[in-house]
Amino acid sequence: MTAKRHTKTQIARILDEIRSGAKMVDVCRKYNVSRTTVHRWQKKIAARERQPESPEGKPDKGPTREAPATEAAALRQLQEENARLKRIVVRQALRIDVLEERLAWREE
Repeated sequence: MTAKRHTKTQIARILDEIRSGAKMVDVCRKYNVSRTTVHRWQKKIAARERQPESPEGKPDKGPTREAPATEAAALRQLQEENARLKRIVVRQALRIDVLEERLAWREE
C-alpha cells in the first residue's frame, strides 16, 4: 500500500472544512482520507498551537533537528550528525597534540 501525500494547503482546507461544521465522514469521503489521518493532522496542529513561544515571539521549535519522514532519512540524518561529531573530535585531538608538542618543546 502506497502512502498518499497531501500538501499543507490541502490539509488546511480539509481541516477548515471540518471546523466549519461539515461532517467528518463526508469530508473524509470527499478527499479520500481516513478518519485516523484527519485525527492525526488535528493532533499535530493542536500540538503546534500549544508550543511555547520564544522571546522573539516565534514558536520555540525545540531541538534544531527536525523529525525525519522515513527511516532512510533518519539514518542519513544520524550519519551526518555522526560525521560532524567525528570532525569535532579530530579537531580537538589535533589541538591537544599541538599543545603537548609545545609543552614538550618548552620543557627541553
